[in-house]
Amino acid sequence: MDRHLLALIAEAVETAATVSLTVLATKATNALIQLSIRSFRRWRAARRRRLRRWGIDAPLLPRD
Repeated sequence: MDRHLLALIAEAVETAATVSLTVLATKATNALIQLSIRSFRRWRAARRRRLRRWGIDAPLLPRD
């Protein structure tokens, strides 16, 4: 194979690897965001339960 073709193949492989890493990074970021949202909702629900237990019925945060 000539050098030009090898350079094109190498560039294609590098581009594919970059795209794959970008997709993986995006998926990991989305997973962390979902985890944060779930964690916040659990915290908010527990907070509401505590407030109700103390006789405070009006939540300070909006409901889902």
